[in-house]
Amino acid sequence: MQHVSSLELAEQEVVVGLTPQEFPVPLLPVQDGLQCQRDDCLHLCVTEKRMKSHWLSAHGRNGKPAIDWQPAPLQTFFKGNLLRYFTGTPSLSQSEKFSSGLACTIGESKDVKV
Repeated sequence: MQHVSSLELAEQEVVVGLTPQEFPVPLLPVQDGLQCQRDDCLHLCVTEKRMKSHWLSAHGRNGKPAIDWQPAPLQTFFKGNLLRYFTGTPSLSQSEKFSSGLACTIGESKDVKV
């Protein structure tokens, strides 16, 4: 314990995204979230309001539920202002299985790309 207390924690912004070996990661809560369906986008968030905002700002148009985004189970290692969600989908290959996407912030502020 003494050794651990001597270590410094890195800020959330500088932590490199992880690729968990299994999904869901045991002991982390799973949230009902949304995943952008645009081919070149990895955006993940937990509210439709945030996904609508993402579509307008990132893709230049209003997105359509069930067409432009789909429900996805999400997990994060973080709490607070800069959440980095990841998801797992059994139908994808291991290398495609996890994505960190964009960080969804708490509250009404805009998403921050990580």
